[in-house]
Amino acid sequence: MRAFAESKQTARTSVSGRCMALLLPAMLMTVLSITASAQRITGTLRGLVNDPNGAAVTGAAITATNQQTGVTEHTVSTSTGSYEFPTLLPGPYTVSTQSQGFRESVTKGVNVSANSVTDNNVTLSVGANSETVEVNAGVTEVQTTTSTINNDFSTKEVLDIPTGSGSPLQLSILAPNTTAEAGGITGVGGSVGGQRPNTNSFTVDGVDDNNTGVTGNNSNVIQDAVSGFNLVTNQFSAEYANAASGQFNIVTKSGTNNWHGSAEYYLQNRNLNALDNLTKKALLEGDLDHVPRLDQTRTGGTLGGPIIKNRWFVFGAYEFTNFRQDGNSASVTLPTDAGRQSLVSMAADPEVAKLLGIIPTATSANNAVTVNGTQIPVGSAILFSPFFVKEHDAQFNTDYKLSSHQISARFLFSNQSTIYPVATPQAEFNQPGINNNRKVALTDSWVISPRFVNDLRLSYSRFLQQIATPAKFDSYNTFHLPDLGNLQIGPNDTQRNLQNEYQIADNQSFQVSRHTLKWGAEYRQYIAPTFFLSRSHGDYAYTSTQELVNDLVPGNLGNTLRGAGSGLFSQNEDSFYWFAQDDLKVTPRLTLNLGVRYEYNSNFASSKTQALNAISDVPGVIEFHNPTTQKNNYAPRVGFAWDPTGSAKWAVRGGFGLAYGRTFGNLPQLALPPQYQTEENPFVVCAAFNPAPAWCTNGGQIAQGFDFLKNGGLPSTYTLVNDPAITRALTQGLIADQKQPKTLNWTLNIQRELYRGGVLEARYLGTRGLFLPVQIRLNSQSAFDSLSPLPTYLDPSQVPAAVPTPVDTRATFDNFNAQPLSQYGFAGNVTAHLPLGSSTYHGGALTFSQSLSHGLTLRANYTYSHNIDNSTAELFSTFLNPRRAEDNFNLNAERGNSALDVRHKLALAWTYALPQTHMESGWMKALLNGYEINGSYIAQTGQPITILSPYDANNNFDVAGDRAILNPNGIGNTATDVNAVCNSGPGGAVSIVAPDIFGSFPGCGASDDTNVVGYVTMDPKARYVATQTGSKSTVGRNTFYTPGFGIWNLSVFKNTHFTESAYLQLRIEMFNALNHPNYTVAGNLSVFSTLTGTNATADPAFNLATSGNPDFLRPQVFSGGSRNVQLVAKIIF
Repeated sequence: MRAFAESKQTARTSVSGRCMALLLPAMLMTVLSITASAQRITGTLRGLVNDPNGAAVTGAAITATNQQTGVTEHTVSTSTGSYEFPTLLPGPYTVSTQSQGFRESVTKGVNVSANSVTDNNVTLSVGANSETVEVNAGVTEVQTTTSTINNDFSTKEVLDIPTGSGSPLQLSILAPNTTAEAGGITGVGGSVGGQRPNTNSFTVDGVDDNNTGVTGNNSNVIQDAVSGFNLVTNQFSAEYANAASGQFNIVTKSGTNNWHGSAEYYLQNRNLNALDNLTKKALLEGDLDHVPRLDQTRTGGTLGGPIIKNRWFVFGAYEFTNFRQDGNSASVTLPTDAGRQSLVSMAADPEVAKLLGIIPTATSANNAVTVNGTQIPVGSAILFSPFFVKEHDAQFNTDYKLSSHQISARFLFSNQSTIYPVATPQAEFNQPGINNNRKVALTDSWVISPRFVNDLRLSYSRFLQQIATPAKFDSYNTFHLPDLGNLQIGPNDTQRNLQNEYQIADNQSFQVSRHTLKWGAEYRQYIAPTFFLSRSHGDYAYTSTQELVNDLVPGNLGNTLRGAGSGLFSQNEDSFYWFAQDDLKVTPRLTLNLGVRYEYNSNFASSKTQALNAISDVPGVIEFHNPTTQKNNYAPRVGFAWDPTGSAKWAVRGGFGLAYGRTFGNLPQLALPPQYQTEENPFVVCAAFNPAPAWCTNGGQIAQGFDFLKNGGLPSTYTLVNDPAITRALTQGLIADQKQPKTLNWTLNIQRELYRGGVLEARYLGTRGLFLPVQIRLNSQSAFDSLSPLPTYLDPSQVPAAVPTPVDTRATFDNFNAQPLSQYGFAGNVTAHLPLGSSTYHGGALTFSQSLSHGLTLRANYTYSHNIDNSTAELFSTFLNPRRAEDNFNLNAERGNSALDVRHKLALAWTYALPQTHMESGWMKALLNGYEINGSYIAQTGQPITILSPYDANNNFDVAGDRAILNPNGIGNTATDVNAVCNSGPGGAVSIVAPDIFGSFPGCGASDDTNVVGYVTMDPKARYVATQTGSKSTVGRNTFYTPGFGIWNLSVFKNTHFTESAYLQLRIEMFNALNHPNYTVAGNLSVFSTLTGTNATADPAFNLATSGNPDFLRPQVFSGGSRNVQLVAKIIF
């Protein structure tokens, strides 16, 4: 689910005067043309014109004619024989070349793809101009003039390769150096080149499609309207913008000289699909009385053709999606109905009873928890909740050739209504939502002269998302119960995100001698008022069910939080970019790609509200000011492409580039000053509120308070007093000065054409990510910074007979002040996202591709890689890879395997049209001809996760990153809790004391922890041991690898022709065709699968090292997936 933020300031922002010095070079460089970008709806065709001896032919006239539209473009070769058409619409072209003293050369079937370079070299033969030499173009796969690594997918591949998703973006998983979406890691598109998914960038028809709030794409594009999809996995051309990872580019179809169209119907139904492991279990155990619903239909059509032949063309598409499902499943631990009744009967007050009453129940018991001395029966259960999507999508395109101008317009429309489920599926908490999208783009490609072309682009995009909490449950809190498998119950927050984007861009290209020069700039303005107040209902982290029943203050004080105040945040922003590029033909076989790029992004408008909190400044320690913007974002790019033999059958390519990502709005909106909002915890409320709630003093101290819910819990509102003592106590975060994420990438690539259309490629790609945002609690420090850890003995035999008075005991840790800023009056966490993250990726890939030959297209690649970082997740999106470090101020200890580390990945995709039979009977031909078998196979190794402890071992009031202890003598994937080593006997004689249900040790000596001098495992044969308060972990970050996956997707087509160009297509598509369960936390069916986020938060106990945890490292608690079947019928004409 996406989370957003907003501010009261909705006025438009503009680039400040200080930025004019940055704008001036680009304004001069574009010679009064306003701006430019790289991602586009057109492609580039270029090559060399030589005579039979290999000498350059100067001044040759080259004409490129689109075979589908009849539109022609003209240019002439330079003094080095080179020519270029920089802005051709995608499609097959006929290229004719004429020069005095040579026969005319005509090459047919030269395919141009959007956002890519096609090489077409011409060798003229001596003869009369009236003579013509015709050839059919070979498939150009070896790239001899550009260092940019593109992965192009044709219309046929977009429509025919089964991937388990209707989105063409899904095809990115088939490219080398990419991965499926990691479980619980935010962003869209998986990891490209080892970088975080939220640094990917998206365009539709050449214009921006990024969500500035949470990253990812805004638009759903109709699959049958897509002309092609292109993924760029390195960024050596200076044209490429606004991403430190992959560039995902979709281009939609254009009309042609003939009217063509289609009508489509896609069907998925529960009766066609197999059942996954969780559904089978739920049916067997009675948690479900029916097969869960999963029904989806997509109905639509396309139509395109000429208004005026050879000049004006239109294309349109419409699709309606109706998706209905019982929802994603989750395996949880719940009380039985009788158990819940017992809990409600023991409730300390009606507010507690209200929350207990919404806990779902298990049908049978297999365990029990103790509450006030009573055994409460609990059992495992599978939960589902209804889910639906109703969506209308439309696309309209038009292209007009006017003299030297190619004018194109694109309009995209989408209206979606849906349901957003909560982490633990409960239908009553489902949030109704809408996602509406509009996009208008206008393009003018102007051929000023045969060697000078201007490409102007204007666009407006509007994206609206609204998610509402059901009014009935607006007064309910969210709570966590660790003794019920860390069960989370309660509503999510209301959200609203509106993003209006205005974009103007202009590219210019000029050919002279050996140089192909490109330059340009781009301006974007975002007007984006949003609303989101995190944890607005209160998020209460109890240490046991008994705490809730008795209405005590939740024991996990550092994670008992509530957002209060205004949820408004303005993501208004201005962005400006310019670039200059020279593709230098050093020799006919060596091209250098030299460029530089500049990027400027203003801060979000509401970020400046931090200056209102200057009253809370502590000079030299922490200061609150209007965050500065980064103005030195220059990105050099250098690459080369070398044809070592001159045959265009070999290519050696490589280079180095620097690219910038951008800060997304969800980060600063969580750190607004107390003049707008605050994040409450019990310490903040009791220190800053006057009068303080009664529960602050009911028990003599906060940790012993009672009547917590009865007295309102954490308040939903507050009144700010203009007093530093109050504002500091209510300060929730710090918005850091802008420091954009930066990626260094380098590559070496060798291509070899083995035979016509068959290309083998070996590739190395390395990246280094810098200044990545990391969530840090500035007011939280580890006790180990000043205290010695208590020992944890891995076997009772290791416990000494006596421990005379040690320097530090558990009581020393209890009394440790974990808030270094408390001396200045700060009581909150003071959370900031600081640019302290870094990553290193090395990946080698071997790829084979076969272009259409004898009915077969084939892609196959294998990638071996290793990804290391010190942080991956920025927000709470997963229990598996914590978003905060074990020690906020020791990120070096976090360096290890990235959550994005995928050592091995294999991808295979093909389309195959079976040979035609040659029979005289028309009926037999219709029956036996027209079959296709298409498929894909995707396999990758599993995602590494961190083994966590349920306790705040370093006593920094944060359990998010506390790791476990590794027992080298442990057996299997087992875990254990610990007993206390208590030295309350004479002379420090020790005894072993078991914990109570709260994890405390009241049976040790004076019961004040002064006699707890260490710990010992309950089970010396367990591999992973919980770290208790004061004990230090030995397990590293992301050291346990979860299972990987392997998925076969297959489809069978039958085409029955009515006429040569009109036919009926029937197909059956099977996703996970072999019905093989894949117990993975990563996306086993889709790089864009919601399953990844669901698995990552579905079972908080999965990686929690504690005794009696039946789910610990047991992948079967997740859905292993199942075979899904889709039936498709199309009429194509």
